[in-house]
Amino acid sequence: PDTSNLFVRIAEIVREDSLHLIAGGFWTDTDTSACEHNDSVVTYLDMYSDSTSGIESLVGDFIGVFGFDEPDARYEGPSWSACEEDTVWYVLVRNYADSSRNNISDDIKPFGTFLDRWKTNDGDTMFYRETIPLFCGELDYPVFDRYPCQFRDPEDRTFPDQIQFEDIIEATNLLPSDSVDYYAYADQDEVFAVDSSGLLRIYEFVNVTSHTDTLSITCIDSVLLPQPLRDDPVWASSDFRSADVGDRSTGSHRLNGAVVFFDADDPDKNMAVFHDGDSIIFLEDSIHLPDYATEITSVCIGEYNYPEHHPTPAARRGSVISRGELRILVCYQAVDQEVIVD
Repeated sequence: PDTSNLFVRIAEIVREDSLHLIAGGFWTDTDTSACEHNDSVVTYLDMYSDSTSGIESLVGDFIGVFGFDEPDARYEGPSWSACEEDTVWYVLVRNYADSSRNNISDDIKPFGTFLDRWKTNDGDTMFYRETIPLFCGELDYPVFDRYPCQFRDPEDRTFPDQIQFEDIIEATNLLPSDSVDYYAYADQDEVFAVDSSGLLRIYEFVNVTSHTDTLSITCIDSVLLPQPLRDDPVWASSDFRSADVGDRSTGSHRLNGAVVFFDADDPDKNMAVFHDGDSIIFLEDSIHLPDYATEITSVCIGEYNYPEHHPTPAARRGSVISRGELRILVCYQAVDQEVIVD
């Protein structure tokens, strides 16, 4: 690859703009010519990765490889009303996912692809419940090609009347779901809000909808925050399904998500909000910081140990929503010391 290649020119524009790059170019086919083409894509991206490593002007990184267009639909084909397990499409994804990881750069580039079977109809034997887990088992990230969140023009977007808030509003992911859509993606989310009295409300909404549907939001739980947390608390929330474990068909499994509140001036005054597999838990004063922590400066909640903390290639092949642990990062000031990060 050199700067005369169209791909290289486009990639440089993207990366110089501080955006990261996920590159593709594969043909979704299994015949000989397609295999030859796809082999050349792997070779080209490997050369591109090597030729651009260390170039300071490319602020954005080359972070992943994009594969095929709906191989799961071809695996289940030939139509929505007739199914068969055509394993050649699964083998295609498995082989090129491995080839991509093994050949493109010295690091492992995450490999993903479009998936079409985002839904399994409950009680319908025509659709394979194993399809999404089967393909996700070979991918580092799936892309479900359904775009449900298409609402009105920006000037018409308002919060539904059900939401009462004054000071804080944020999205999170606290509740498991028993929907069949949930096998493929988070089919519901939550937003939370705190009013001037210190009442925390958590609202649920289903995000499987079209641009013509009404967005329905329901208050599912509330709690009055402790007095120290009612006046301008430091807070953070997570919004993803990491380490989601248990029986998803019952909606009683655990989610690795949380919302936390801290009193900035008294870090021992805090609240953690999470789902324990049965209900939402509001746990007060549960996060303990060193005695010399005098003031909270910032907090965030995120995924731990994906992918850097998995030491082997095989360990990195789990999807983002199936590995890792929740971590709360707290930055605080301490007595007679500089800012400490714990």
